[in-house]
Amino acid sequence: MEQLGDDRRYQIQRAGKLFTVVEKHYVISPEKSGKLHIPPTIINGRLSLPSKQAQNSTSNTSDFLNRFFQDFRQDPFFSNSPFPDDLFSQRNRGASKPFTVKTQAFDVDVLPVPAEFTGNAWLPAEQLIVRDSWTKSPPNLKVGEPVTRIITLQAKGLAGSQIPAIDIQKPAGTKMYPETPHSETRTDGNTVFGIQRLKLSYIPAKSGSVSIPEIKIDWWDIKNKKQKTATLPAWNLNVAKGDFAEEELNPETETNREQATAIKQSSDLSSSPDQPDKSSSTFNWQLLLKVLFALLIAATGYWLFKRFFIHKKTATLKKHEVALIQQKLLDACKNNNAKNTEKYLIQYVQNKWDDPTIHNLSSIGKQLQSGSELILALEKSLYGSAQEDWKGDDLIKLINTGLHTRHNKTQKQSDRSALKPLYPS
Repeated sequence: MEQLGDDRRYQIQRAGKLFTVVEKHYVISPEKSGKLHIPPTIINGRLSLPSKQAQNSTSNTSDFLNRFFQDFRQDPFFSNSPFPDDLFSQRNRGASKPFTVKTQAFDVDVLPVPAEFTGNAWLPAEQLIVRDSWTKSPPNLKVGEPVTRIITLQAKGLAGSQIPAIDIQKPAGTKMYPETPHSETRTDGNTVFGIQRLKLSYIPAKSGSVSIPEIKIDWWDIKNKKQKTATLPAWNLNVAKGDFAEEELNPETETNREQATAIKQSSDLSSSPDQPDKSSSTFNWQLLLKVLFALLIAATGYWLFKRFFIHKKTATLKKHEVALIQQKLLDACKNNNAKNTEKYLIQYVQNKWDDPTIHNLSSIGKQLQSGSELILALEKSLYGSAQEDWKGDDLIKLINTGLHTRHNKTQKQSDRSALKPLYPS
């Protein structure tokens, strides 16, 4: 239920008396079909009694006010009293008399989703607008460098929290990191507008061209009572070579190159025409030794290349990915989203501690030097018998301090690689 604009205040005369009117307009969006019960709105106040004569003449004022509020009993938007208790109080020296008035309760029949709707998620609206924007337009892509895309949905007549998540396909040859959608609700005084913004980060893994698939969103036009589809067109973009070239991100390319060089050298040696036939046995051994020596040099060169160059580039790329996961984790904590916090916290710790065996919150809390009680509180809010509201402020502080473990990395690796005894006592 959302209020439409600010309160409307004006004065009217009824039966020769001046009344101040306060109107509050709401829009109600049911979340399931069936009966929707709207309870009455109850308003309490006090009537001023300036004199005994006025007191006698106003003995039936509550009945009059109830008749006055008959005009508002057809308004279903007051589920609870939106008026303060002292709205009708008179701050003067005269005596006063309390009164109570209320509207009628309503039961509304909410229709189910129409059978004609074939979309993946129910999205009823008067109008749907979809916008696509990039940090740079047109976007300039480079290997290993992230670029940000923002998709905005605006649904007229629907709250922002009721807009379902968009299904985004990952482009081939590109890593994609979607953030938690941001939703808000606005109003122009007559209806509400739900707005959802989804931020995506793309990291191309190879140069050339990349095709980003189109996005189709099925929705239901409540005015014309038919299904419609909003579409964002596909993008065909060029990816330039950057600090992370395609060969650097795919070490197999260098292996194939070295193997091809060794095979070519072997072929050149074996095709030499100046060798006598009677010494062919000795020549074959020499040729084999030369080929083995060439392969050894190629393998050593590749190992050195991988050890000192590719490892450095891969570590830099992994550091960037960990930073993206950390940002998602901090955003989930700021939004007090316990489920997303658990998801990104496990991913963050697996990469930061280089420990793929961590799959739950308990394994994180047991290894922390400090802050294990915050991990326990998050786990309790998700899986406790009485689930509680969770706040992520303290966990943000713990993440920013470093998430230090009780054991160093060498000790953890030795513990992980130790074999269990064959016959435990």
